[in-house]
Amino acid sequence: MSLPVHIRTVGEDKADQARTGRLRTVCQPLSFESLASLEELREFSLDAPTLVRLFGRATTQVLTWLGSKGRVASDAAVLGCADGIVVELLGPSNLIQPPRGIGVLATSFVSAFASLKPDCDTSSAAIILGASEESRSMAAALSRLGFKRLLIVDPDDKKADYMVQILRRRLFGFDIQAVPRATLTQVPNECSIAINLIDDSEDLFLEDVSYLNFLQKRGIWIDWTNAATARGHAEEIANAGAQILSSDLIRSWRDVLLLDAVPGLLAQAGRRPESLVEQLEMSPS
Repeated sequence: MSLPVHIRTVGEDKADQARTGRLRTVCQPLSFESLASLEELREFSLDAPTLVRLFGRATTQVLTWLGSKGRVASDAAVLGCADGIVVELLGPSNLIQPPRGIGVLATSFVSAFASLKPDCDTSSAAIILGASEESRSMAAALSRLGFKRLLIVDPDDKKADYMVQILRRRLFGFDIQAVPRATLTQVPNECSIAINLIDDSEDLFLEDVSYLNFLQKRGIWIDWTNAATARGHAEEIANAGAQILSSDLIRSWRDVLLLDAVPGLLAQAGRRPESLVEQLEMSPS
């Protein structure tokens, strides 16, 4: 690719700020720029080729931001969220194409899962702790992996109910139920995987989560926000016998699949997605 690729990031959390540092190290000489919101993105011209990495609320706000001036890939349109915006060139005249919203987090989850091959019973239920923006892609990934039943619980019951309504309209053949916050510690150990999306501001909720009463023995635990670990619940979780699957590998796959969405970027550098994921995992934060 003859033109430089501009990479911008909108709405990243602490964990992803560290990952951006890794990307800067591993993917030199690509240029990176961090923005607080999509509104700031309006101040810049999206000169192709450009990749905008999206996090948090920006993943759902982007569909409105794109509006009639952009396009949305089918998987992102179905879930109502996108993990990135790609602007690319077309043809010998290098015509700039309309910005395109893409979704990669669900595929990243499945790719990480496939590479680790954890012992997991997909005939059992799965549980997502927190009705955040990432819930959509996590639920889609669990569906792709073969789970047929999903529980969602949030400190705010209304948010859990709303997320269940959204997902039921988008993921068919998937039994999705909201669990009342007050009954979290009463959920039987019927889940073979649990994903924590709650941040460290919810102390009481995280304390209840740490009992892992809902998780089967040797069930898989993914602390996406690292909040349970930061609050000192790692020992309790380990003592419960859970298989701890780090979110780092999923995040690495997401970063690489976003880069791979820019036509020719990885090929020009002579890199395969799998090898770049390995580099990111080995690179210090």
